[in-house]
Amino acid sequence: MYFIHRNWEAGPLGKRVRHVPGRTVLEWFQGLWEPDGLERAHADLMAAPYELELLRECGDGPPEDMVELRRRIRMRLYADNELHIDDHSVRIRSMGIHLEEAFSFVDDARVAEQPQRWAYPLHPSWPLPDAAAPGPAPFVPPFPCVELAPAGDAGATYLLFTSLNARHDTLGWDETYVLPGVRLPRAAAALRRPPARSRCLAPASP
Repeated sequence: MYFIHRNWEAGPLGKRVRHVPGRTVLEWFQGLWEPDGLERAHADLMAAPYELELLRECGDGPPEDMVELRRRIRMRLYADNELHIDDHSVRIRSMGIHLEEAFSFVDDARVAEQPQRWAYPLHPSWPLPDAAAPGPAPFVPPFPCVELAPAGDAGATYLLFTSLNARHDTLGWDETYVLPGVRLPRAAAALRRPPARSRCLAPASP
C-alpha cells in the first residue's frame, strides 16, 4: 500500500510519499485493532495529523470490507463531501490545523493497473525525472487547460503555477496552461509574446 500526504509544508512537490509493503489498504486499516496497531499506523503516516484513533471508537472490531470502512470514515472523520473510496483506494481531503490537506491510501495492485495515473502522485521527492517514461501514446491532459499560444509544431509545453491564496483555497485551485506547438527550449520566447487566452478542453481518455 502507498500513502500520500499532500500539504503545503512538504517540500517543493507539496507531498510526502510512503510505501507500506505487504498490506492492502483494507488490511492496513484493519491493523489498527492489532496490539500496537495505532502506534505503527502513525509511524507509517510519517506523523501526519490523521485522527485514526477515532475509527477504533466506531465498532468493537475492524471493518470487514471497504463498504464498512467507508461508513466508519464518514461517521467519525467528517469527510462526507471530500471522501472517495473504491475497492483499492481511500482518498480524503480535509482541513488541517492551518491549511487544507489531502490523504490518499492506494493498493499496489491499483498502481500496477494504472501506472501513468499514479506516476506523479507517487514520485517521492524533488527533482522530477529527466524524461518521461516511454509509451506508445502521447500525453493527454486529464482536465481542461488554458491555451497561451496558437497551435504550431508537434508537442506542447505545460505550465502549472502553485500559489497559496487563502486557507480554504490551497489544493486544486491553480490553473494549468499549455503552449501547444511549443517545445521547452522555445517556451521563454513564446511567453514574451502577448498571448490570446482560450480554453482548451482535454480530449476524452480512451
